[in-house]
Amino acid sequence: MFSGIVHLLKQIKHHLWLTLLHLEGLMDRSRLYRDFPGLKNKFNSSAPIVTNSYKHYTTTVSNPKMAVSLELATFLSALCSTLNPRSVLDLGSGYSTYVFARYKQESKHSVKLWSVDDNRKWLAKTHVFLKKQKCHPSRLMHWLTLEKMRFPILPFEFVLYDLGIMSTRKRIFPYLINHTKKETLIIVDDVHMLDYQRLVRKLIRNQVTQYYSLRSLTLDTYQRFAMLVIR
Repeated sequence: MFSGIVHLLKQIKHHLWLTLLHLEGLMDRSRLYRDFPGLKNKFNSSAPIVTNSYKHYTTTVSNPKMAVSLELATFLSALCSTLNPRSVLDLGSGYSTYVFARYKQESKHSVKLWSVDDNRKWLAKTHVFLKKQKCHPSRLMHWLTLEKMRFPILPFEFVLYDLGIMSTRKRIFPYLINHTKKETLIIVDDVHMLDYQRLVRKLIRNQVTQYYSLRSLTLDTYQRFAMLVIR
């Protein structure tokens, strides 16, 4: 009986946490649209553009569960179109690299785009896909190559953090926070993993200017969603 009560209390706690995440997502969506004028229209117009290439990618290269979500890909495209960053760091290559490479290709100004992964086979797959699509990053490299460059501050204004397995992300995230300059935008994917989300929130607590839950905009069928952090 006691174990049943404990289980029930855990369920109630979990559902309460999910409700709070949902409400936070709704409030932060309103804040985002207020703080980034034009983002709402860009998000709505980006969806049909991204969808066709995403379907092609997830049937020929990867699968929807392994690839960045369609919802996040749409948000990345919209945010780039809204902010026009001149430097982008894609930590975790794949379909996101294609989204950024298309932005780079279509931008009216020069864009430095580095895509980084900790898996050499996956880097090769990304290279082949991008070559077929005739759009390319400035550099495509292994994580160890970037690490050996020993940047005191990473020279990028826009970062997607979706690198490797969860243990890798937990290990590298403190490095990312400590090596990005003020006002850098960092999209942290997969914060639906509650232990990972708690770690991210703890590490950014005193080191960022602002953060937004992207749950209302990037929640997918696998319950994945992202967070936007501004250093």
